[in-house]
Amino acid sequence: MLHRSLVEIGKQTSSTSSSSTNCSAETLELQCINEMIMTPMCPADYIMSGDFPEEEWRHFALNIPYYTHFTSPIRRYADVMVHRLLYATLQTNNGSKRSINGALTRQRPKFCRDAHHCNEKRMAAKAAQERGDRIYLSLYLKHHPINSTLGVVLSVKDKGFNVFVPELGMTSMVFLDDHLDRLTYTLLDSTSSRSMDDMKRIRLVPLKATKEEGEIEENNDWSTELIIEVFQKVCVSCVCKPTSPINVRFLLKGPWID
Repeated sequence: MLHRSLVEIGKQTSSTSSSSTNCSAETLELQCINEMIMTPMCPADYIMSGDFPEEEWRHFALNIPYYTHFTSPIRRYADVMVHRLLYATLQTNNGSKRSINGALTRQRPKFCRDAHHCNEKRMAAKAAQERGDRIYLSLYLKHHPINSTLGVVLSVKDKGFNVFVPELGMTSMVFLDDHLDRLTYTLLDSTSSRSMDDMKRIRLVPLKATKEEGEIEENNDWSTELIIEVFQKVCVSCVCKPTSPINVRFLLKGPWID
């Protein structure tokens, strides 16, 4: 998925001649690539090294073979555990090495439970912070909605697509079933051999509304069909979701016009 998207980026960038436009486009591309890389990336976990093969010790994001927390014992209990293990190791001499290894072996189940507990609390704290940020943004948008801003499609699902909005620095789903009064949609390339999200495409066809006098007018901000695919630029509005739970809601306005 990422490889194909990078190839498409290269084609788009090479066709841009203005240096100022290139700079802006490159910044947007880097933001989108970062979002695409971070989304599927699993968070790092605390582990007991003896319970995992050495190749699983590597820290993927930092690309280093060994990594541990050490510098913040006043706010992370994992650092306290590392300090205690290091201290016990430094106190070992040749005569007592076997005894300290035996003590560590006996304490291994406790260390595993503590590591699991640290992982749970760390993820709970992260989720609470992210949820708090989302609630604050939702309440702000309730009083100050963004009527029109740039969005970039990062992945396409059967009934919607994920859009990255640079103005907010966040990605969220546009649900097409929320737009059935304004458009119809058809999933393209839905065969099993092309079922990956970076290969899916959706055709959007705007509907027309009928005035009371019987005249026909466009019911959208665009009048021709729109194909949604990865890295497609679209125009979206950002509002507060009207129903609970409170959240940010992205609505499609139409194609983005540079």
